[in-house]
Amino acid sequence: MRAAATAVAGRAYAPYSGLRVGAAGQTADGEPLLPCGRCRQLLLEAGGGNLLVDTADGPVELKVLLPAAFTTADLSERRERETQ
Repeated sequence: MRAAATAVAGRAYAPYSGLRVGAAGQTADGEPLLPCGRCRQLLLEAGGGNLLVDTADGPVELKVLLPAAFTTADLSERRERETQ
């Protein structure tokens, strides 16, 4: 598991902090662990809603796992309303 986390950290997207962090986990029955809500939001910001996440039932688009997510489109719409 450490090797997997280290490998992921090497590919981490960290444009602001430069801190490359990776994580890996496995349940007792060996099925994939889904990322928590905060991690799903970060994945959305880095990879978009079409990013595939492995689940026990196979790959699922992130937008399915994080419905009604807050995105940059929401920020743009809010800024537009504020300038009107």
